[in-house]
Amino acid sequence: MLGANGLRGDCRVFDLGAHQNVVAMMWAKEVGPSGTVISVEASRHNVEVGQRNVSLNGFTNIITLHAVVAETEGEVLFSQTLNGCVSIDEGEFLAKPVQAITIDSLAKKFGSPDVLFLDIEGYEIAALRGAQETLKNQATWFIEVHGDAILSKYGSRNAEVLEFFQDQYKHYYRTEEKGPFVRLERKGPVPELRFLFAAMPRR
Repeated sequence: MLGANGLRGDCRVFDLGAHQNVVAMMWAKEVGPSGTVISVEASRHNVEVGQRNVSLNGFTNIITLHAVVAETEGEVLFSQTLNGCVSIDEGEFLAKPVQAITIDSLAKKFGSPDVLFLDIEGYEIAALRGAQETLKNQATWFIEVHGDAILSKYGSRNAEVLEFFQDQYKHYYRTEEKGPFVRLERKGPVPELRFLFAAMPRR
């Protein structure tokens, strides 16, 4: 699926919500030394571990940034736990302000991505709102959609993800970690629980 939809030996990948760069290193191996992976992670601890992982494994084509992917630039409260998330309560445990960046600003700085992987613990809709220009470029998107119960914390729901991907994209999804991708019709039902969404440009 990836080989026919944007992943090649010299492409640019945005890994957003990169945790400790394990998946980023998988992307980096696939795109090779002439490709680039832009890794973005909001947990300071995970950024530091991720940078060590990259160094220890000898990758030179991964750029790691400490930031929250959001709708607008500025600062966003983020809980600095192992699997942290954007905080909506200033009194939340270990919540600290972190620089916020948009997908469009990343594309402006590093160039338009060919593939994007988005896994940001329920803040997906905010990130997509900050990607209006990038969405026009028809990259291949993989989004871990965290379920209505999680997205509702930020005033959104799973089905809103599809609203950002119009007819120029084909939609697929899977609900199991290693299950097959199946076609998701735009007017069909959208899973309410966690699922992996793939948007492939019609080429």
